Amino acid sequence: MTENPPDIPAWRAIARATRGTVFDGRLFAVGGFIRDRLIGCWDGREIDMVLEGDALTLARFLYERGVARGAPVEYPRFGTALIQVAGLAIELVTARKESYHESSRKPDVEAATVAEDVFRRDFTINALLQNVHTGQFLDPTGRGLADLETGVLRTPLDPDQTFFDDPLRMLRAVRFVAQLGFSVYPEVAVGIRRCCGRLAIISQERIRDELSKLLKSPRPALGIAMMQELGLMEFAVPELVALAADHPESFRHTLRTVGAAPPIVRSRLVALLHHAATPDMAGARLELLRFSRVESEDARLMLSLREAIIGRDPATWTDGEVRKFVRKACSLLEALLAFVKMDRSEGDPALEEIDVDAFAERIDRLEERVVSAILASPLDGKELMHILQAKPGPLIRDAKEWLLNEVLEGRLAADDKALASHKVTSWNASRTANLAGISFFCESLQEISD
Repeated sequence: MTENPPDIPAWRAIARATRGTVFDGRLFAVGGFIRDRLIGCWDGREIDMVLEGDALTLARFLYERGVARGAPVEYPRFGTALIQVAGLAIELVTARKESYHESSRKPDVEAATVAEDVFRRDFTINALLQNVHTGQFLDPTGRGLADLETGVLRTPLDPDQTFFDDPLRMLRAVRFVAQLGFSVYPEVAVGIRRCCGRLAIISQERIRDELSKLLKSPRPALGIAMMQELGLMEFAVPELVALAADHPESFRHTLRTVGAAPPIVRSRLVALLHHAATPDMAGARLELLRFSRVESEDARLMLSLREAIIGRDPATWTDGEVRKFVRKACSLLEALLAFVKMDRSEGDPALEEIDVDAFAERIDRLEERVVSAILASPLDGKELMHILQAKPGPLIRDAKEWLLNEVLEGRLAADDKALASHKVTSWNASRTANLAGISFFCESLQEISD
């Protein structure tokens, strides 16, 4: 199979600069760029190129010739360099062979031909080459083009060897199924089941990255189901393994909600965990996977608010309780209500009796008062310090929170400073009396004890 070089400015610039040099005829595009371009889904952001020779020398050459913008970012141990050319990220890789140790996915490397290089890669569809100068395609495994055409994931080497070398490739297989709609060659699936324990050496950050890509894909439910079936879920979200074993119908419901949720990682994480873990357990799991604190806390909060809706039908809530709910949900409110509505439509029995639309309409009716309550309480800290004759501290904080609660309950307007002053004075007097009574009681107990 042959083709003219693609009409891409970065490609043309590199080919022109290297023609007639020691790099001519030894530089090839490889991997995801070729795969995605042949199936029509290349994102136009990055090209990987492999060189029979020193890729770091090539990177410096292109920088010195003014082709690359900015000095290359070099990774000498692996013989790779990253450059920017005509708005594209170009990763230059020295053709290499690799050997791995049992306890690490970081290889020892040595120079090789491009034909040898492709056999160290994860799947045959990522082992295709295209000559940068002539445009000719090469398929050293002899199966890459056919597997790409039929949509099959097959490893260039024996699956056990490929997955032993880099266990993350097992998660990549599942992700490609979810992302590209490919199927896994039977021998590859068997190899994943045999080798899944090797994922124990993979960092949580790497697992998180693959899980996030899977969740943003067009077929996340298929990917999650495959992770469970092939034994990979134990190393990502083990709570789902227990759910599938003990409550298979809940696991099937989880798959449906993951598939129906919008392609946003936060929403699909909530869908993934809403039957498998308590809010606190879910937050802890996401922290272990090195999701950001914001992502972990947002998921925890959305699950907690979902539990509040399930715990007592919002139709029975007071206006104050609705306002408190909105205040707590804050910027997550819209996403939360959309999730709960979707979860109910996917058959969650816990939400069967909940009228989510009516709850949302009620929130809309209260929105103006809710917003004013969120933004302000009637008295600020300085005013409270003057009224209560107190310095900054717990008393002022508690008074401010108490006033805000009065607003949320509808017993105080957010701009009524006079009533707020009267109320907080009475509140403090009652509080002081209660504290005095507790102190007297404790002193009496001490006298009896003595």
